Amino acid sequence: MSVSAHSWTTAPGEQLAEGIVRKGFRGSRIMLVQNILDPGSPEIPLHSHENEQLSICVSGRMTLWIEEVEYDMGPGTLIKIPTNAKHRGQQYGDEPCHIIDVFDPIREDYRHLVAYQDADFADA
Repeated sequence: MSVSAHSWTTAPGEQLAEGIVRKGFRGSRIMLVQNILDPGSPEIPLHSHENEQLSICVSGRMTLWIEEVEYDMGPGTLIKIPTNAKHRGQQYGDEPCHIIDVFDPIREDYRHLVAYQDADFADA
C-alpha cells in the first residue's frame, strides 16, 4: 500500500488568469483540482473534455453553464458534468469562490499540476 499525504497550502499551483489559481492532487486513476476564483476574476471560458467531472463548491458563489443550462453554485453545491459536455463558469459576489473538481480519468493536460507527486508513484 502506498500512501501520499500533501497539503493544498504547500502544493504548487498555477495562475490561470488574473484572480484564478488552481492546484492539483491525484491518485492512481482520479484527480482533484482546487480552483480559487477571486471577485472580479474573468469567466472560465467554454470548454469540454473527455473526463467525467464532479464539481463541489466549498465557499463563495459562481454561475456554471453546462450545455447553456445555467446552475447557481454556492457552498455545498455538487454538480456532475458529463463527458464532453460544453461548460463555462463565472464567479460572482464579494468573496472568493473555492471549487474542488474531481476528474476521472486523470486529465493529461493537467499533469503538470501534480508533477510534485511523481515520487509518490515511482514504484507503481
